[in-house]
Amino acid sequence: MTLTLTATERPAIKCANGDAGVIWTIPVKSLLILAEYTNPHGPMDDDYFLVFGYREKGQCYFNTATFYALGTELLLAQLSSLLRCELRFGLCHSTDWNSRVIWPPKLVDQEFFIFTRIGPKSIWQSPRAICLGPGYHCSMAAEVNAYLDGASGS
Repeated sequence: MTLTLTATERPAIKCANGDAGVIWTIPVKSLLILAEYTNPHGPMDDDYFLVFGYREKGQCYFNTATFYALGTELLLAQLSSLLRCELRFGLCHSTDWNSRVIWPPKLVDQEFFIFTRIGPKSIWQSPRAICLGPGYHCSMAAEVNAYLDGASGS
């Protein structure tokens, strides 16, 4: 997977995957929020992700890419320059369920997702929880929801 920023008069973030080509493209002018989240599934599986929230035809959508994609650090530096603010990753050492907003500035460092642990509902689910670990429910933080509700309608 590769993340790049097109260098045109209408810059866009592109995510591509080898021979499959471009997976998704987001015009930078449509970007509403940039966030990161981690989970405890590493190092054998992806455990760090970027979330790109954007507006299209008045609706809010999200695309996700692995933090480990080629070009991630360069993309963040280019977006910092384009958006005229310092953007930084903040979860590089997280090994658990965690999230934070990277941009816009008014939401930086706030939680993006709220992860709520879900316990077994019956005795039969207990062995599964013991083997696979607890389940989690993921929901968007209230502050992020409020921001996106106001931003997606503009």
